[in-house]
Amino acid sequence: MITGLQVPDETLNGTQNVEVLRLAGPPATTPPVASLFYSAGQPSTSVIPCAVLVNQGDWIGILGACGTTTMYNSYGASGFVSSVLGQPVTLSRLMLQANLNAAPTGNQVLYTNTASIGRVEVHVAPAAGYAASLPFGSGCTLSYSASARPVIGTTISLDTASVPAATLVGATVFGFTELNPGIDLTPLGMPGCTQYLAIDSSQIWVPAGGVGTTSFAIPNVPAFAGIEIFSQGAALAPGVNALGGLTSNALKLVLDVN
Repeated sequence: MITGLQVPDETLNGTQNVEVLRLAGPPATTPPVASLFYSAGQPSTSVIPCAVLVNQGDWIGILGACGTTTMYNSYGASGFVSSVLGQPVTLSRLMLQANLNAAPTGNQVLYTNTASIGRVEVHVAPAAGYAASLPFGSGCTLSYSASARPVIGTTISLDTASVPAATLVGATVFGFTELNPGIDLTPLGMPGCTQYLAIDSSQIWVPAGGVGTTSFAIPNVPAFAGIEIFSQGAALAPGVNALGGLTSNALKLVLDVN
């Protein structure tokens, strides 16, 4: 489910325009099949709320630009690898040669190529019955990710990456309470680091090749569907700051049967 859209307004136009399209397949020089959501002339300072259901097998195109008479994009590299609910997604350029502020796409032709993409921030939420790994927050040096969605009855890997060579040991921490925007750890001697959860348990790891890995086995108990577990990586690396500690971004792991 797409729940919100926002176009980065780097040129400070103050106005954003977005559209979500369903395509027949990989984008080519053809019109879209259907417009699922369109909104124009919205303030660029906030997320545009929506509720667009995306089904398995759908090809989705998203257009977004700032401005009214002239369209302004926030450009990023084509082929950028992102993540949707813990699943890797490669983003490609989709282009409309028209004024998105004036009217939705309709039957106008869409184009694709390998040039830079116009960035649109897409907010998503899992549908009922769908497990998800949702990153939030930011790390100080460390990054944190799951190898797969937390489906009940499976085992996934929780990986803390970009671990400094000086790291002696690290930990994967777990909790049932989210702290967002989190606790600033600067007063403890860890500038730029944040604690994003109330810690209920932890598992120690020794890094290998700059990565600390924790195996997370999810019991095959359907009654666990819908449970949310918050998790984060941390490392003890003498000399990186006054305390010698680092933290990663966090994950919200939504357990479910699919």
